[in-house]
Amino acid sequence: MRRCLLVGFVVVLSVVSLNASPELNDQNLRTRLRSVVIKRLVFDNVTGEQAAGLLQAAIVKASTNPTPGVAIIYNPAFDGDTDNPTSRGKFPIPPDLQDRRLSFEPVNLTAEFILNKLVAELDMKYLLTGDTVIITDQNAPESRVRSLVYPAGIEQAAAFEKEGAFGTSTNGGVHEDALREYFATMGLTWPNGSSIRYFPVSRLFALSTTIENHSRFDYILRSHLAYRQVEIQLQYVAFENAAIEALTVTGRVTIASLQALRHDGKSRLIAAPQVVTVNGSEGHFKSVREYVYPTGFTANHSVPAGTTNGMKVVGMVVEPSSFETREVGSILTVIPEVNPEGTRVMLSLSPEWVDDPVWRNYGNEYQDSNGRVQTARMEQPLFFTHRANAQVELADGEMVLLGGGGSTPDGKSLVYLFVSAHILKDGQE
Repeated sequence: MRRCLLVGFVVVLSVVSLNASPELNDQNLRTRLRSVVIKRLVFDNVTGEQAAGLLQAAIVKASTNPTPGVAIIYNPAFDGDTDNPTSRGKFPIPPDLQDRRLSFEPVNLTAEFILNKLVAELDMKYLLTGDTVIITDQNAPESRVRSLVYPAGIEQAAAFEKEGAFGTSTNGGVHEDALREYFATMGLTWPNGSSIRYFPVSRLFALSTTIENHSRFDYILRSHLAYRQVEIQLQYVAFENAAIEALTVTGRVTIASLQALRHDGKSRLIAAPQVVTVNGSEGHFKSVREYVYPTGFTANHSVPAGTTNGMKVVGMVVEPSSFETREVGSILTVIPEVNPEGTRVMLSLSPEWVDDPVWRNYGNEYQDSNGRVQTARMEQPLFFTHRANAQVELADGEMVLLGGGGSTPDGKSLVYLFVSAHILKDGQE
């Protein structure tokens, strides 16, 4: 016949291990639970409260340390006050809790394994705090429930309503169930004692929940702020070769050192494209001239009668056989993404600047009928392109050095690209 030891108390007094760290934490408590091996323990149709007492007694008996420093508390109405594990909240607990019974007989298993099995069988959970194990309801808060009020702006309220946060009501009210369901999809949990209400006239949320949920709710609220537009500006700046060479000798080429050169007048602004676009949407800017140029040529020439060496040519006519078009100027494509706090912007951008071309003649030389050397005109353009494809994160209003170092067509300067972003709140232009 199996015998069952029944321990009829809810709170087990905590004892501190003589060799335990003075700053106990959840991890070393879990380590101690893993280190204690219980040879045999009988749970014979016992309640959760009785099972907690049995496990506590078994840990004390099995521990090699006379003061194992593990306290097990059965508190299904735990209110989240980890400084007082016996504290009980004023909220209902499952009515069938006392009817839940436990029957199993672990042999040579760790205290941690038995604890996991115990709460799984009872459909409960446990929390670790300091040197205490709190066995409690599945929906018990893991920290204290606090009540705070959050104001919502007009745009925020409109966004929440559009997304269905407020549900539907015939009298214009807001159902708490709809709010709970909506914010649960955003990652909020609703432990015992938590609640949420929305007051549409004053646009206020009244939220009672744990500090972890408050942090999450604040993040969600800020993510619905109406940071509608972002202004992005690029600057292509040419710096004298000698000035850049001096920088590379003395140190790195940084935005600070380049801005100092600009202040000293050793640079010139080539272009400053700018675009405003909605947060999260692609913005496009183009300011170009089109160059149409031939890519193939046909040369027709004539020679005097009787000429046999083919060198003397009376005339040469060069005809282009095909054409291409190239845009010269500034092109910018960018997608800004503002963080929920409205303090930083992630830019995915593809800027391009193409200088006016330098033309080079690829025609052959020939000798005309007067013996003079002539050149057939077959000119082709050389395009100098400064292009980037990057993602960069910067603070609101910050300017950063995106890249550069390419030469200008005359070879006298090097071009660097700066980018800045400004978040435009409601009403700003």
